[in-house]
Amino acid sequence: MTAVLLRIRADLRSRWRAWIGLTLIAGLASGAVIAAAAGARRTDTSYSRFLRSSRAADVLVFHSTDPSFATVTPEDLATLPGVAATAPLVGYASTEPDVIVAASPDGRYGSVTAHQKLLDGRRPVRPDEVMVSFVVAEKRHLHVSSTLRLHLLPADDANAQAGPPIPLTMRVTGVEAGPGEFPPQTQQGFGFVWCSSALVRDNGGRLAEQHATAVRLEPRPGALASFTQETDRLGGGRPTAVYRFGDQAANTKRSIHLQAVTLWLLAGLLAVTTALVLTQLFVRQAFIEGRDNAALRSLGMERSQLWLVGMARAAFTGVAAALVAVVTAFALSPLTPVGIARIAEPRPGLAADATVLALGAVSTVVLALAAAAMAIGIPLGVAAGRWAWIVFAREIGIVPDPRVPVLFLLLLIPGTVVVANLVALVPGELAARLRPGRALRTE
Repeated sequence: MTAVLLRIRADLRSRWRAWIGLTLIAGLASGAVIAAAAGARRTDTSYSRFLRSSRAADVLVFHSTDPSFATVTPEDLATLPGVAATAPLVGYASTEPDVIVAASPDGRYGSVTAHQKLLDGRRPVRPDEVMVSFVVAEKRHLHVSSTLRLHLLPADDANAQAGPPIPLTMRVTGVEAGPGEFPPQTQQGFGFVWCSSALVRDNGGRLAEQHATAVRLEPRPGALASFTQETDRLGGGRPTAVYRFGDQAANTKRSIHLQAVTLWLLAGLLAVTTALVLTQLFVRQAFIEGRDNAALRSLGMERSQLWLVGMARAAFTGVAAALVAVVTAFALSPLTPVGIARIAEPRPGLAADATVLALGAVSTVVLALAAAAMAIGIPLGVAAGRWAWIVFAREIGIVPDPRVPVLFLLLLIPGTVVVANLVALVPGELAARLRPGRALRTE
């Protein structure tokens, strides 16, 4: 073991520049693979984590004015078993078909449940301020301090004819991303424009309103089915107008999953390319460092000791490259998620996926050891096979060494090729010189 340590120490002093170069190449390449794999996992789970962190509502129960539908009050919904939180909502009828104008009268929606992620700006406070969904902001090219003109329908008056839409000029104070607002959407979708609670107080009875209650259920199996049964019971057999956010969430997750698959394909392509390139580099480095093995054998080192020296070199390089790969992957983590998953990501910036980092680091070390074992094992295997053949030949009484000189065998192959070409050349040359007319007269 002392001889092995001395040899490794000597290699480190004389070849440390080559080791550092190989370590950096292997670490950076492996880090790119790990970053792509971790980014794929991060992208695929971004919306699910967003829903959990925002305490998203599961259903939206509308208070219908149609007598054929049941109307369940927010107080009754809050008392149902399995209900974790409720939040009243007010929707305003608008002439703009691509937006839904809504507000939270008491501020519970957006705080107790369905907390929106502010992408820019702040929440509205004054009656003439609104916060828009990022979908609306992209479609209408809005940003903080932009002006948005809305036309809301007035409240119904049984004693008078319906009046014209009421124009409102609103100032955008924030851009948000909330649960249920991500594409793809069904029909017109949920392009929300959120008004302040001050607008609800100042315009009570003036604007046409649609009331609803957002309900967040306890995370347990069968919670949604049980809630539906309870609302039907409260409605006395009449159906309840309920919108399930889970249907839209499934569409969003499916869309984000396709983006994650693209990253997985990129990670696989990078992994194959990196494995091929690094295997060649590790094998070449092992062959170069094994040039002194004959001299070391003559000094008394055993084959097992030479094997340990080579594997120790590979282990040192592999562990160092794994550390560089982990740091590289961690530094590249802010580049993911991609697409709409980047908007949904509840914790953007640096992220460490312990599972992917650990598997990537172990794979880097294993690749270095496997390449070194192959480079060391082939020469040692040839030598061991030669020694075993000599022992076997002597036991059965045959000559172990070939009697034909090696130089003769080396010259025989090109000589055979030359003779074969000459044999084919002479008939071909004669046939080329033969005139067609002479050949026909001889027939």
